[in-house]
Amino acid sequence: MSLTLAYEQCVRTRAVAASCQACLDVCPHGAITLGGPKHSVQVELDRCTGCGLCQGECPTNAFSGAMDVPAWMAALPKGELTLGCGRGVDCLGAVSTEDLVTLALHHGVVRVDMTGCARCKTTTRPRGAYATRVASAQAFLFGIGSSAAVHTVVSAPGAVQPVAQDRRGFLSRLVPGGLSKPSPGARLTLDLQALNPQLLRTQAPTHRRERLKAALKQVPPTGRAGPVEAVEVSFTSSKLLNTTTCTVCNLCVTTCPTGAITSSRLKDELRFDAAACVKCGTCHDVCESFALTLAPRVDTAQFLGGVPGPLGRLAVKNCGECGMLFRYNGGDVLCPRCADQDLEAQELSGVTRGDS
Repeated sequence: MSLTLAYEQCVRTRAVAASCQACLDVCPHGAITLGGPKHSVQVELDRCTGCGLCQGECPTNAFSGAMDVPAWMAALPKGELTLGCGRGVDCLGAVSTEDLVTLALHHGVVRVDMTGCARCKTTTRPRGAYATRVASAQAFLFGIGSSAAVHTVVSAPGAVQPVAQDRRGFLSRLVPGGLSKPSPGARLTLDLQALNPQLLRTQAPTHRRERLKAALKQVPPTGRAGPVEAVEVSFTSSKLLNTTTCTVCNLCVTTCPTGAITSSRLKDELRFDAAACVKCGTCHDVCESFALTLAPRVDTAQFLGGVPGPLGRLAVKNCGECGMLFRYNGGDVLCPRCADQDLEAQELSGVTRGDS
């Protein structure tokens, strides 16, 4: 398979203010940059080794092709698993935190052997990234009250297939014809003309989130769900809303790639669905009043419930001049724009508030 990038799913394409650069941060070779049109993600394919770390790290599933994860998961044998390069998986990189949780729910115990990573030419960043995924998966499993587990192990000498120094050559032997070296200068880059506006407006759960939710239905946790520290879970969150500073602009609602944030018909209440959130941070990036923030803990009970919960109720009114809905803080029933225009008109005419 070859690496692909669905730009309509990338939050940097959906929102100018989006700051996500998870793929850049995890790439061990610096093959991914923001050098594309309008500072979009660009991949230098001749530097890419096909490790799949970007595929497993992207919160919105925009990357694919390094590994067919669904097919691989479906073909795994029943019972406890030991995963590692050359042990049940070609490369750990493409297996996301959510998929580790899904595997643990189905198999009971997943042992992640990163011994092969230590022999890999690209050692430090992949090992650190994957250790973080394992810890995040285990923290979430504990939080939802599941007895399933994900943890790291150290293999016996000779148990792991040696990893060649030429990583592309190693992966090409495992995936014949799938990772042949591209021509110099080949890259994945945004084609503005090819963007599908309808897909840019689509808000839907990621494929890996659908797999996780299906696994939770098949193997529901038997213990009591409890809060988990936000820093320990990488793929979902809980939110806090400052109802005093929120301007009811609804940018968080329209830019969320998965539809995790919704508003009531009258726009006087915002709701949040932790089971749909992928913790991409876009809602925070677009909030100009900084009214939306991360909660210090993830409410795993809400995640399991799968029902949006209220973030807060807002006082809203329709502007007496333009009719636009706005956040009402008392006084004249004028939206900020009309209030500014009214004040400017008074200043130009020499009339000030309070003049008789």
